[in-house]
Amino acid sequence: MVDRKLAAFKAAKRRMPKIKHERLLDLAKALASGKIAHETFDFTVVNFHNGMLADENGRCVTAFDRITKNPCGSSGCAIGQCAALFPKHFTYVDKPEDRNYGFELDVVLKERKAEFANYDHYDIPQVGPRFYGLRRSSFASAAEFCGLLDKEVDFLFAPTDRWASNAVCSGVESSCLGESATASDVARHIRNFVKKSRLKRYADFRVEYWNEILADWERDYGSLENLYAKQKDKK
Repeated sequence: MVDRKLAAFKAAKRRMPKIKHERLLDLAKALASGKIAHETFDFTVVNFHNGMLADENGRCVTAFDRITKNPCGSSGCAIGQCAALFPKHFTYVDKPEDRNYGFELDVVLKERKAEFANYDHYDIPQVGPRFYGLRRSSFASAAEFCGLLDKEVDFLFAPTDRWASNAVCSGVESSCLGESATASDVARHIRNFVKKSRLKRYADFRVEYWNEILADWERDYGSLENLYAKQKDKK
């Protein structure tokens, strides 16, 4: 009789996310063109709007209206562009408005919106191993959409000045970007990653790291066997 735990681990190994190079290159192309969804590109925020959140009559204005209908005064990073670039897949998640300090708006995969809404940021990894190490719904959504692991998402989309402990993707052997990175810098960074990620030595690194993730996920969140059984029941 095949050990059920070992069988579940082997099944998880086969589920390692495959990098979706074309989606990454589409994002890089948009960033390089300068046609972004915000007034300014800011590598430190996903979607942000400065200023008082009220219209001329003093009524509260939602985050969605402020950023999607009138981007003046808004800023965002590469992930923040996804709802505008890939509207079939991404949507915005509105948050409570702060009339004094501005606010940030997340973007998430439409198919994950309801699920992620049930979790605080630090609980998202329990959804499954592919989200291990990801502490925000927008980063988890970008990871799933582009077939990335947590180190890869941090490497591509998180400034090292702020996330230095997470952002080193050793298999790429390349420097990460800082908070002052421009849209063009990020576009070039994505293209370099796509090129290097096709190399066999990077593929080997990725398999090794995925195995580490599976072991860590089971340690922190429980049995892979039980997880896949629950997912099967939902279908």
